[in-house]
Amino acid sequence: MSSADPSLVPLGVHDVEMGRPFPWRVYDETSRLILEAGEAIASADLMELLLACRARREAAPGPVPGEGAAGRSLRRSSGRRGPGAPAFHDMRLQIGDRLHLELPAQWEARRVIVRLIGYVDGEAVLVTVPSLNGRPVPLLEGERVRVRFFSGLRVYGFESFVDRVCWQGLEYVQLAFPKEIHAVEVRKAPRVRTCIVADVRRPGGAADGSAAPALIVNLSTSGAGLMACREVAGCGERLELSFALRTENTTTRIGTGAVVHSAGFKPATGKFHFGVQFEGLENVQRLALQVFVLERLYEDPSSHV
Repeated sequence: MSSADPSLVPLGVHDVEMGRPFPWRVYDETSRLILEAGEAIASADLMELLLACRARREAAPGPVPGEGAAGRSLRRSSGRRGPGAPAFHDMRLQIGDRLHLELPAQWEARRVIVRLIGYVDGEAVLVTVPSLNGRPVPLLEGERVRVRFFSGLRVYGFESFVDRVCWQGLEYVQLAFPKEIHAVEVRKAPRVRTCIVADVRRPGGAADGSAAPALIVNLSTSGAGLMACREVAGCGERLELSFALRTENTTTRIGTGAVVHSAGFKPATGKFHFGVQFEGLENVQRLALQVFVLERLYEDPSSHV
C-alpha cells in the first residue's frame, strides 16, 4: 500500500486553494498518479471525491516518487504454495517468451521487457538482461523484481530476487525460482479498479458548458463505473465523458459519449454511483484503454474487478 512510501502523505483539505495550480503530484492508494503538479482542483466536489478515495500527495514538490511497488508487490512465500494456487509450469512458458519485468524503485521507467532463456524447476529462472534506451540495466544481486506474463485468458505474476548477473559471453540475469505464483482470470472485457478524475456533462446541458466532476472507480474497454457527489443522470440517459488516461509512456485524452445502465446512491460511500457503457470510441481511444487495462493487470492482478 502507498502508506509504505514515506514520500507520500494523505491529502488534506487545507492543502488546496481552489482553482490554483497544485504544487504536488496527487496519487491514489496504490500510488498511481491522479493529478500532475500544476493541475488545479477546480471544485469542492472534486476535493470531496479525492478525500473519499484516500488520495495522497507528495510530502514535498520534487521528482515523481516510486509507484509503491514494494507495498503492492506479491510477498515472497517461505512455505509451500497454497491449495489451488498455480504452479510455475501452469504458465506454460516457452523459451523466448516476453516477460514484463518491474525494476527496483530507483529506475524512472519501471517496467521493461525481457525474454525467457530457460529455467531449472525449483532452482532458477534465466532471462535476458533488461535494457533502457538501448543500454543494459545494471541490476544488483539481491534486488527484488516483479515479473508478469500474459497467457491466454490469464495474467500471471510472481516476485523474485536477482541471484546473479552475468556480463561475460551470454549475458543473462539469474532470478531466484519463485515460491508463489499469482494468477487472475481475464474476461472478454476485463475491468480494473481505478481512481481517475473525469468531467461529466449531459448533452445539451448547462448553457455555460459546465461539467460535474466525477471519479472513475473502475474501467474496461467498453465502459466504466463512476462516483460523484451529485446525481448526474438516471438509467438510460446519455452523458458526455472526458478524462485523461495515463499509461507507462503516454497520456491519452478520452472524450466519448456514454449511456447510463445503472445508477444509485450508496450509503457505504455516501456518494452517487453510475455504471456507463461507452459509445462511439475512436480506434486510438479503444487501443489506449486496452493498454491501460492490461498494464494495470500486469502491475497489480488484485485490481481486477
